[in-house]
Amino acid sequence: MDKTSFYKRLNGLKDAYPNECTLIESIQNIFNKTITPISNSNKKALKIFPEQFIKRIPRGHGEWTTMLHIWAENGLSDLIYISPIVLTTKNSDGDSVLMTLVLSATGKYTEQIDYDLIQKILNADLSYKYKSNLTNEQELGNVWEETDINNKTPLEYLYEFSTGTGLFDGQLPDEKLKIMLKEFVNKTDTNETRI
Repeated sequence: MDKTSFYKRLNGLKDAYPNECTLIESIQNIFNKTITPISNSNKKALKIFPEQFIKRIPRGHGEWTTMLHIWAENGLSDLIYISPIVLTTKNSDGDSVLMTLVLSATGKYTEQIDYDLIQKILNADLSYKYKSNLTNEQELGNVWEETDINNKTPLEYLYEFSTGTGLFDGQLPDEKLKIMLKEFVNKTDTNETRI
């Protein structure tokens, strides 16, 4: 089930009734815990052969997405356990599946930050091997290095979100996310294969 249309309605209610945000967000939390965006059969298929979900799904006006992006918009954490190279798949906006998952975790669709999902993403090994077209040899890549249409990586997006800079200029910094990113950077300094 694609939950984003329900999120849009809830976000509209938050704007219309700002004094009721706590109640609306509690409904949203219950909804998130009880409704899953993926069926059990698709979850199994995702683990076995995730590439089948990169087929383009038209959204109108020349725009398109993939099932992987729809699940990422819905904050499906199972995506970080599939082959990392599949997470580099982009939609018509130029966003990789990982970038879309990061956007979801920072509240683009829900207006709620999902710190647990962010932590799971930061803990995942997102490196992959691929065959280079230039040298015809195995190369090492990382989904964290995949840029969007603005030439930003998911990590740069998270940094700007946490500091209230760049795309989020004027937004209050997120101290909790800053700490999470600092811990992530400290881990990557001791484990160079992560980024």
